Amino acid sequence: MSDHSLAIKPNFYKLPQDHLLLEELKSKHPEMQIFDAFQNQVKELIKCRHPRGLQPTQVEEAVQSYVAGRAWEECGNWVYFPWRNSLVHILDEQDFIEVRTNRNQYKIARK
Repeated sequence: MSDHSLAIKPNFYKLPQDHLLLEELKSKHPEMQIFDAFQNQVKELIKCRHPRGLQPTQVEEAVQSYVAGRAWEECGNWVYFPWRNSLVHILDEQDFIEVRTNRNQYKIARK
């Protein structure tokens, strides 16, 4: 029998609404490692959605369309992993799942 209340879970932050919470986290953990995977994941998402490929200018236009004028920091999610003392910037959940499961798109069925 395990005690799930002792489980450590990641903390999710969404900007701009969680800006103050995220800044507080950074000030409490100045040694925290920060990884920004968001831009690469956006490009990967665009490739998933355009399997026939795009010209470099089209990719850039698609990236700008996805960001929709927001600051990069305000897109996606920031996830803090306390057991690693790491903060990671990633895609929103649905887009993240789409990128991660793209290679399996013909092997798994959507509900």
